[in-house]
Formats: sequence, C-alpha cells, structure tokens
Amino acid sequence: MKNQDTSSFFDIDESLSTLFKESPWKTLQHLKSYFSSYSFSLQSPIPVNVAIKNKASVFIGKNVTIDPFVYIEGPCIILDNAHLSHASYIRPYSVIGSGARVGHASEVKHSIIMPGASLAHFNYVGDSIIGNEVNLGAGVKCANVRLDSEAVIVSYGGQKIDTGLFKMGAIVGDRCKIGCNVVLNPGTVIPKNVQCFVRSSHCKRINPADEC
Repeated sequence: MKNQDTSSFFDIDESLSTLFKESPWKTLQHLKSYFSSYSFSLQSPIPVNVAIKNKASVFIGKNVTIDPFVYIEGPCIILDNAHLSHASYIRPYSVIGSGARVGHASEVKHSIIMPGASLAHFNYVGDSIIGNEVNLGAGVKCANVRLDSEAVIVSYGGQKIDTGLFKMGAIVGDRCKIGCNVVLNPGTVIPKNVQCFVRSSHCKRINPADEC
C-alpha cells in the first residue's frame, strides 16, 4: 500500500485512530464495522425541534451545538464541540469529528468529517472522507455513484485501483479549500493543501499544491 496509506492525506486524531485502515478506500469499506462495538450516548442537550431516529445508536459528545430542525439518523457519531447547523441532515454511518461544522441544509451520508472541517452550506457528502480543517464552499457536492453503475476506480501513485466500492465519493486531504459549487466526482482523490477553484468539476487524482 505504498503511497496509499491514510497519512498521505490526513493527520489522524487520537479520537479516530482506530477507525482508519491502510488506505482511505479500505477505511470506507470497513466503516460500518466501526459502529458495531461503539458505546453510544447523548452527552449534549438535544433541542425539542431536533429529530433523532434510532437514538440508541447515536453518539453525541460534549458541547455539541445543534441548531433547530436538524435531522440525525443513527448509527452515527458526533464528537465534542461539533456544530450541526440549521436543517442539516446526518445520515447513518457518519462520523463528525471534534470541532467540525456541518452547515445549513448540508447532508452527510456514510462519511468521515475530520476535526475542524467545515461544510459551509448546501453541501452533499456521500461515502467520502473530508480531512482536518478542510473548507467546502457553498454548494460543493461529493458525488458517489458512477453513471454506468460500475465499481469506482481510483487513480493514485501511477496506478488504477479498483476500490471494490460501488458507492464512493471523494478523499479530500487536510487543509484543502474547495470553492463554491465544485463537483467532486466518484473516486476523486485530493492530497493535503490543495485549492480547487469555484464551479469546477474533478474526477481524477489532483497533485499536491495544485490550484485546480
């Protein structure tokens, strides 16, 4: 797995260290199993106008801010100091890292949002990993299904890798900045510290330090 390990993309927080496998796509393959032994509890107040489905399989850490009309569906994990903005939707098998923000009318499904990441508003993140301190501008979409319904192929390290996943969005490395209305097509792989310009579309590996 040379040059495919998660450290090429993310600095792994201790709170998430057992979650990650040898490559990001392997992590997504095994994400559901991470929830099987998790100790779920609600450690922050839940406003009356917030809906939680499958509450017994939802973890909400300390000092989590939950705005009105958020919808949370377990199993999912929301760690300390996260912020779920008005009308956001957390779907099953999602991990929201400490201090991360899921913005207004944004949807997260079967994904990992790393600590300090921000999904500004009107975002869709499906079957993806969003790195530490990443900023997704308004309207960014991580598409997760190929139009031909075949397994997602990742181009990385000079190789074409069959992930075995029929649903996979994007791998976005730490501190990337993704401009408004960018579409990240299935299997897009972005290393650390990349900027993607507004209204662009990407479906391949992007080189480090690119401004695309």
